[in-house]
Amino acid sequence: MLFSMLILTFAALGANADAATIFYVAPAGIDTNAGTLEAPFATIQRAQAAVRAEISAGITQPIVVELREGTYTLTEPLSFAAGDGGTESLSVTYRAHEGEKVSISGGRAI
Repeated sequence: MLFSMLILTFAALGANADAATIFYVAPAGIDTNAGTLEAPFATIQRAQAAVRAEISAGITQPIVVELREGTYTLTEPLSFAAGDGGTESLSVTYRAHEGEKVSISGGRAI
């Protein structure tokens, strides 16, 4: 299934977006990168693991995952559990980078 944009917001942003921890993902990224704008992750799954690590470490500021323009082809299902959504005081948001179009494809050619 193809989506032109993915926006998953698990809790309302309760703090200034400038104070958020931001991870970046780009089709040309590398999963061993730091997930920064200059060195993005390659997969949504890697960003999800980074978010989970931050939550486990007790982060108290919002977390944003910015998907850079392009197509993300999933080779396995992408699933989110209750713990991926943060809490009432900690939001986790996955979104397309401003002004960019993102497609997530779980299908394959037959």
